[in-house]
Amino acid sequence: MTGYKDPPENTQYKKGQSGNPAGKKPGERRLATIMKEMMDVEIPYKDLENKSTKMRVDQALIMALLARALYKQDTRAMDILLDRIDGKLENTTTLIHEAPDTSAILEKIVEKFAKKGAKKKAK
Repeated sequence: MTGYKDPPENTQYKKGQSGNPAGKKPGERRLATIMKEMMDVEIPYKDLENKSTKMRVDQALIMALLARALYKQDTRAMDILLDRIDGKLENTTTLIHEAPDTSAILEKIVEKFAKKGAKKKAK
């Protein structure tokens, strides 16, 4: 008898047959793996004193987001930064608009990333 939980034998997978024959090939790398590797690549940049130095891609992305949040007062960038520090908050945009002083937020962001940098250097 065939039916629910008992499919016909001719439609069942044969022993040794893959359920996804067109799937990932051995040795093929996933996009997420490639992106994670790219985050550790160092890129050249000029600091505030116009000195050439290097920074990892993940740090550069954070700096770009931070600059956008502070200098352009981009609330979306602020939301993203705050979500990564404390986890998602309810109505973050309202909290930012009502905050009279953003220096506390900036200090928290800088402190968080300084701790992460110190942990990575210790490894």
